Amino acid sequence: MLSEFIALRQEIKMQNREQHRTVAALNSVKNVTDEYENFFRIFKEKTNELAQLEQNIRQNCEKKSVAHFFDVRDSLVRGHNASVEIASKKGFFTRPPKGIEKISEGYEMAINRFDKALSMMDIDPVETNQMPFNSETMKAVETREMHGVENGIVIETISGGFIRGKEVLRHAKVVVSHAPEAISHTHDEPLPALDAPSSTQKETGKNE
Repeated sequence: MLSEFIALRQEIKMQNREQHRTVAALNSVKNVTDEYENFFRIFKEKTNELAQLEQNIRQNCEKKSVAHFFDVRDSLVRGHNASVEIASKKGFFTRPPKGIEKISEGYEMAINRFDKALSMMDIDPVETNQMPFNSETMKAVETREMHGVENGIVIETISGGFIRGKEVLRHAKVVVSHAPEAISHTHDEPLPALDAPSSTQKETGKNE
């Protein structure tokens, strides 16, 4: 009877030791798992940070590089406007230069291709002519008194503006209408502030 009790006691001790070993092994596995999860979380955070950094660097490089070509588009637009104006001057004694329509079409195609290239970088030109003045994307460099035109309408674009999403890469420089009736009747609609003081040019229905 005593020998059986001693044997049972030894078996219980052995079971206890095995249980302790099992618990220790499980705790060790849990610690390794926790460390792995923590490592994976840090790795994921750093990967996202690197991806964001790479995107920021790419966008900044694109922005700095493409900014040098904004003036090129302005030149194309001025050339297109000039060719259209020349082509429109037709009269009994006046004929536009031969092939001016083809030149105008060439300018238009070049502008469209330029804008398509910009769109691949999510950059869009700011719409200006005949649009209400928007201080967020435009800068008024001059106002002109215009009959038959509402106050605060863009009547000429000096240089184009460009945006990427909500970021303004370059403000458009524009000339804004200053309707004569707005001077005497509209006092609660202030004109957009100019970048620099300039004399107001008066017109009677057409630009000088």
